[in-house]
Amino acid sequence: LLADALRHFQSRFPEVQIDLIAMRSKNQREALRKGRIDIGFFYAEAGDEQDFDWVDIMTDDFLLALPQGHRLANDAQITLADLAGEPLIFPSKWHAPTTYERVASAFRNLGITPNIVAENPSADILNCLVAAGIGIGFLITSQKDRAPATVALRPIADFSLPLPLVPATLKDHRSPIIPNFVAVVGKSAE
Repeated sequence: LLADALRHFQSRFPEVQIDLIAMRSKNQREALRKGRIDIGFFYAEAGDEQDFDWVDIMTDDFLLALPQGHRLANDAQITLADLAGEPLIFPSKWHAPTTYERVASAFRNLGITPNIVAENPSADILNCLVAAGIGIGFLITSQKDRAPATVALRPIADFSLPLPLVPATLKDHRSPIIPNFVAVVGKSAE
C-alpha cells in the first residue's frame, strides 16, 4: 500500500522530497506533536483524535499464533476461554498500551487472568517466540504472511479487536502538500 501510494504521489508531485523514517507508533505520535515529521502511519488509539487528523486506510484484527503441534493448532474453533492457563505473549504494554489493555480487558470480561509470559513489540519477535514454544500470542492479520511454517494461525471465535491503520497528521498543520499525500494514500487503499 505504501509503495503504491509513494509511486503515485511522486509521479504527481516530483518536486516534493519524501524521507521515510522507521519509528514505533508511540515515537511517531511524539514526533508529530513536536513537528519533526509531517505524517505518521500507525494504529489509531482512543485519545488520538484530540491531537491528530487521519483517514482510515485499512483495519487490522488479530489471529492467534500457535506453534505447530500445539493442542489447539488444528481446532476448527478457538475461544478466549480455551486460552485460560496457556502461556500468552501479549502486545507490548510499552509500545501499544491501549492495545495491551484492550486484550487484557477481553480476558477480564470472561473472568480469566491471562498467563502473560512475554510481551512483544513486533510480528517478527512474536513469530520467533511462538516458534520457540515460549507461548502463544496475537498476530495482526496484515502480518500473517510473515509467520513461518512452524507457526499456525487461527481466528479466535469470540475475540475481535479492530485496529484502524491511519496516515495521521497533526491537527492544524500548515503544509499545503500534506492533504495531497493523504488523499493519494486513501486512493491507494481503495
